[in-house]
Amino acid sequence: MEEAAGGQFSQVYSLNESKEDNRDVSLASVGLLLPCEIFFEILSWLPVKNLVRCKCVCKQWYKLIEDRTFIVKHLSRTKAVTVYFEDKVESLDVDGTIVQEKFKIMSMFAGLIVEKGKTSSKYRLRNFTTQEILYLPNPHEDTFIISSHYNLAGEIKLVSVYGDENINSPEGFALEGFEVLNLDRDDKWRPLEFPILKNFQTRQWASYQLILSNDTIYNVRQDGYGSNVYIDVCSFDMRSECFFNNTLPQCFFSDLSKVMVLDWNSCVAFGDIVEDKLNVVVLEDHKMHKWSETKIVIPLTFLKENPDIKKLDCASFCDSSKLSFYSEHKDGDDHQELLFVYDTQLRKLTETRLVGSGPGKRNVCPSVVTFNRNAIGEGHTGIYTNYKN
Repeated sequence: MEEAAGGQFSQVYSLNESKEDNRDVSLASVGLLLPCEIFFEILSWLPVKNLVRCKCVCKQWYKLIEDRTFIVKHLSRTKAVTVYFEDKVESLDVDGTIVQEKFKIMSMFAGLIVEKGKTSSKYRLRNFTTQEILYLPNPHEDTFIISSHYNLAGEIKLVSVYGDENINSPEGFALEGFEVLNLDRDDKWRPLEFPILKNFQTRQWASYQLILSNDTIYNVRQDGYGSNVYIDVCSFDMRSECFFNNTLPQCFFSDLSKVMVLDWNSCVAFGDIVEDKLNVVVLEDHKMHKWSETKIVIPLTFLKENPDIKKLDCASFCDSSKLSFYSEHKDGDDHQELLFVYDTQLRKLTETRLVGSGPGKRNVCPSVVTFNRNAIGEGHTGIYTNYKN
C-alpha cells in the first residue's frame, strides 16, 4: 500500500487471477509478541481510519486486520453513523468509452453499498468508509431489487430479485425468480429454482409485496375476494438459500382484505387498525412456521389528533419504539405520500414529511470489510482503494 498525493492511500488489484488466495490467515504464523486475541480486543475498538493506518505498520498487522474473524468482531462494535448522500457525477470507462455516470443505491449492509449505474447499468460494491470498489457481473436484466448478506464467516452474498415489468399487476411488475452471487465461490450469478417459487409464478395473484429484512426476503401474496381472501408468505433465507412457505391464519383478522404488511423488528408481520388501535400478528419464525400467539396492540393516539388521515399503509417497526406509516396526501390533482414516524412510548408523532422531500440521509456502519483481490468480476473489474485521512 502506497501513500498518494494529498494524504490518500491508494491501491489497485487485478481480479483476473484464479481464486486461490485465502484471506483467512493462520494466526499462529503472524508472529506477534502478544496473543492475537489481545490484539483483536485492542484494535477492534479503533475507528476505521486508524485501522487503515495500522495496516501500513507491518505485514503482521496487515494480516491481522485483514482476518475475517477480526473484521466481524470490529463490525459488531461499530456504531452506525448518519450520512448524507448526494448524486455525484463520476467518469466511468465503459468498453473503452468514458461516460459520465451517476450511481443509485440498491442495498446497504455491513458498511458496504450495492450500487447500479443509471446510464451504463454497471453494478458495483463499495465500502463507503474506505471507498474500496468492486465491479460485479451484471445480474438478470430485469433485476429490480438486490439484497445483501454478510455472515459470521465473512462471506459476502448478494441476491437478485427479478421480474417482468410488462405484466399487468398492481405493483407494475411480476416476480419471476432469484439469483445468488457469493463473492468467494461464484464466478457468475446462480439462478435458483424451487417448487414453491414456481407455484407463486404460475398463479394469478391479486397483489403482492416484497419485504427485505436482514437475512430474509419475504414475498407476500394476497388473493381472493370478500371472505375468501388468503395471504401466503414465501420466505427466502439467504443463509441456507432455501424457500419456506407460510399462510396467514384467517382467525387472526375479521377481514384479510384490509390487512397491511409490516416490517416488524426484522420479521414480517400483518396488522389492521380498529378503533385507532394497531393490531399486529408476527411471523416469528418462518422456518418453523411459528406465529405470535397473541396480537400486539398499540394505541395510535395521533389518529384522533389528525382526523384528515384517512388510511395508513406499509408500516414498519424498528428500534423497539418507532413506528413508521405512509399515507396518501392530496394537494389538488397532485397525489403524494406522507411519512409519519410515531413514538410508541411517548405516544406522539416525532416526524411528518412528504416522501422524497427530506434529505438523502442513511445510517451506515463504518467497517474494514475488504474484497478478495481474486474475487469475481468482468469487463472493467478492479478494486480501487482511495481512502482519505
